[in-house]
Amino acid sequence: NLVRGQGFRSNDAVLKRFVAANNHQGALDYFGFEGKYDPNCQDPGNTDRRSKTITYGDQAFANGYDYLYLTADHEQRHLANFKSGKYDSYEGPLDVFTHAEEEWSTYMYNYRRQGLYHKHGFDLKGRIGAEGIKAGIYEPIALPNGQYSISTFSPKWWHFIYHIPRLY
Repeated sequence: NLVRGQGFRSNDAVLKRFVAANNHQGALDYFGFEGKYDPNCQDPGNTDRRSKTITYGDQAFANGYDYLYLTADHEQRHLANFKSGKYDSYEGPLDVFTHAEEEWSTYMYNYRRQGLYHKHGFDLKGRIGAEGIKAGIYEPIALPNGQYSISTFSPKWWHFIYHIPRLY
């Protein structure tokens, strides 16, 4: 940040300066995140499958640099999937199961990369579980008392490596 004219400031402090100046697009450009800022966007981030564009709303900037980075990484993964032709056979919107599977796989991608944005403050495990249930990835389990429970995402012991802060 020093070399780029922002002084001895952390990425959080630099982001706060951009937001205080109401220069959200400047923040995206400064940090190298693809996409456009739209104050009317209701989500932190949104990727349009047809136009292959990413849009960021105010929520993406409200929780610090790591949350913005997580949002940008999440949307960039969607964009890569859309550009790959993975969903070209769909004429209209994605069906519920396909959309949930796309979200689930993207949250899994973010889960494995969360060392890049370790202060994101987002419930990745909860989102993985919720989207996995919608996509039919996690199945009901019969309990001894005759009731059913749904198995959701259960991290393995070695997943601590995904939480280790890293710069690359």
